[in-house]
Amino acid sequence: MQRHLVAEQHIGGYEAEAAAAPQLDRARLMLAAMMGVPRGRVEFVANGTSAMAQLLASWPWRPGMRVALPRSEFASTRLVLERLAKRERLRPIVLQEDSAGRVALDAFGRLVAGDSRPSLVVVSHVPSHRGIVQPLPEIAELCSQAEARLVVDGCQSLGHVEVPCVGAAAVVGTSRKWLHGPRGVGFVAVEETLWEQLDGPPTLQTHASRPEGQARLANAPALELSEAAVAARLGLATALEETGELVSDVAQHVLAIGRSIRHGLREIPGWRLREGPDEPTALVTFDAPSDETLSRVLVRLRERGIHAGQVPAGRALDLPRSILRLAPEPVARLDWLETVRDVLARAR
Repeated sequence: MQRHLVAEQHIGGYEAEAAAAPQLDRARLMLAAMMGVPRGRVEFVANGTSAMAQLLASWPWRPGMRVALPRSEFASTRLVLERLAKRERLRPIVLQEDSAGRVALDAFGRLVAGDSRPSLVVVSHVPSHRGIVQPLPEIAELCSQAEARLVVDGCQSLGHVEVPCVGAAAVVGTSRKWLHGPRGVGFVAVEETLWEQLDGPPTLQTHASRPEGQARLANAPALELSEAAVAARLGLATALEETGELVSDVAQHVLAIGRSIRHGLREIPGWRLREGPDEPTALVTFDAPSDETLSRVLVRLRERGIHAGQVPAGRALDLPRSILRLAPEPVARLDWLETVRDVLARAR
């Protein structure tokens, strides 16, 4: 990233961007494969949240289209769809879930087989507030039977839980989580047919004015803007290259750490583990005895050098109260587990 910024200073931003293009193109190919859209178009945007927002805002909507998503879906995505529902006269559908927060497949199957079947289904592969994995292959199969497009939020998956190649129309992701890239980079992988139908905000680089109206230029990006922090995109590309073939090994390692944490902390009075101990993710979440207790625990853990987070209430419809979340890094050692157990047990 520093080298690119120096190049921008010495030779100019456009020239430096052109020189960086081969490395960014390699990153696109790697991301497309990781996102389960190997022949899709990958475009860079500002972050994961804007990736989903820009994708949905550019969607080829028709009045009356039904859009389905779970109660556990990320609140930013829900807010975007609520606004679009009013503007485009869409019909939102809330998908039923089981007690763990997964899409209830029997109910989903009945929905897509009926007259109210959705045209689009949006689902987070791994929700940010619950360390579970949604059954994407089964969801995708039911979507295919109903001729509904599937959009997957892979922000919590990539580099952590393998995103299966299930024929999703689009997958969104972020640099800053399990891929260990910098903040300020999101991306979207879109299958070719949908990519041709997307129509993002017009710019001189992407659209032309014609008597019949604005038209997107041939082969122009649907969402990506060239006026961007190219250095940050190169930071992600470098992170991908450095990880390379180790992505799968690193993912398996953090999953093992997640299981160890759950088994080590699953029976502490007053704290409820929100996922099964053997759930195949590294996200570990707990319901706290109270918000006040949670605040005290976070302070005490940080005083001991243990990184823990608070997921605020309202991140999803199924999250009425804040929760404790542990998301271990690949280099995490588990010698702090007893400290965490002691802090949680003493906080009543």
